[in-house]
Amino acid sequence: MNCDKKENGVSKIENVSNIEINGVLYEEIYEPDTCKAKFVFYDDQNQMIRETDYIEEGDIRYVPIVDDFVKKRVVTLPRRAEPYESEDKLLEEIQNYINEYIDISPRDEQICAWTIPTFWLYDKLNTPLPYLRVLGDTGCGKSRFLDVVGGISYKPLMLGGSVTPAIMYRVAEKWKGTMIIDEADWKQTDEYAEVIKIINSNQPNRPILRCRSDNYDKIEAFDAWCPRIFATRRVFQDPAVESRMLTIQMKETSRDDIPIVLDDKFREKQERIRNKLLFYRLKNWSRITSNIKPQIDLKKVEPRLKQIIYPIATVFNHKQEILESLAQTAREKTNEMIEERASTLDGRIINAYLQLLDSGHVNITANNIAQVLEKQGYKKINSRTIGHRMKSFGFRNEVKNIGKETKRCSIPDEKLIQTLRNRYYLATPAKDFDRKQDLRKYKRLRWIKNKIKDVIKTR
Repeated sequence: MNCDKKENGVSKIENVSNIEINGVLYEEIYEPDTCKAKFVFYDDQNQMIRETDYIEEGDIRYVPIVDDFVKKRVVTLPRRAEPYESEDKLLEEIQNYINEYIDISPRDEQICAWTIPTFWLYDKLNTPLPYLRVLGDTGCGKSRFLDVVGGISYKPLMLGGSVTPAIMYRVAEKWKGTMIIDEADWKQTDEYAEVIKIINSNQPNRPILRCRSDNYDKIEAFDAWCPRIFATRRVFQDPAVESRMLTIQMKETSRDDIPIVLDDKFREKQERIRNKLLFYRLKNWSRITSNIKPQIDLKKVEPRLKQIIYPIATVFNHKQEILESLAQTAREKTNEMIEERASTLDGRIINAYLQLLDSGHVNITANNIAQVLEKQGYKKINSRTIGHRMKSFGFRNEVKNIGKETKRCSIPDEKLIQTLRNRYYLATPAKDFDRKQDLRKYKRLRWIKNKIKDVIKTR
């Protein structure tokens, strides 16, 4: 709002939730009991957190936002910036907290423990962000995941699947927090198409332009770039959106140590971690720059997966053990993606073609591929359908006289063959091991460890 008169050198008041001035980041904190908000910042010289009611820069006074979004906890702000013992201890605390309240694999716990701090520093990365997505049927803990993991993300904005595009880009512009969307299974409508475009605006300097309804000559620009966490029952139909997801498959839990209700103890733990992550953001703000080149080996990793792993690697570039684990996780996910593609109709066709090619066949036809698929137990696929699919992959059709017959053969080039091998064909068979058994052992040991800690505390 504007002041009528210039008072104490201030002619304008602006409401913001955070702002950087002269390299110092100021973040809003909020006390629900008193409905009072302040700014906190990290005093680098004295290595301590300081508070202020407002910030003045020139003739502008910046004050915290206190509106219905804050009061009704649509957006959740930390109460304070709370020191943590070390970065390793903070990551361990995050993973233990996740393990206590939701049942996901140790690998997925680690992914979350690395991604959440990345979300707290996303606006220093200047790169496309990974989106966290939990996928599964009803009753598998998707909403619980949003409450637990989403609740410790940077300025979590809890939104339902009924959210409209206009709300999405306006909320992102105002708060620049983590957008958490439950039941994100939108129907195929014009509105859905617009939502998909917003989600694909996954990097800085990609503003969304809109005309005002009361004045078409006035164009507004909205910055919709922010972290996002989704819960869906199905994959997204848009390939670009789907490729941006770090997906966690949810399954019905068999653990009996997970609390059924998220009680006051849970909320206290969550608030404490959120407060520590605010301290982490303020302390590491000056450390993270877009010039960091992560020393991570991402060979044999899908290009899009490299892109969404890169921000996490940037934040933890100083932690070689995390980079190595992250690279291994990326390779595992790449293999899973290839296995998934190989199970589709396109994947079956390509694998059948590569099997024929590797066994010495030169002039391969759609009918040859159909015969291989039929021997493998798949229902008979029309040769014409296979021919159309092969052409869409980039194969060139060429009519050849083979013996006494004229055949239409699918002719590739070497580069295309290598690309298809990378996308659809596993060079080595997947390891045969029982992940569920490993997971049960891990969860049981973690549960025993936590029980021992609780007994020690009560003595």
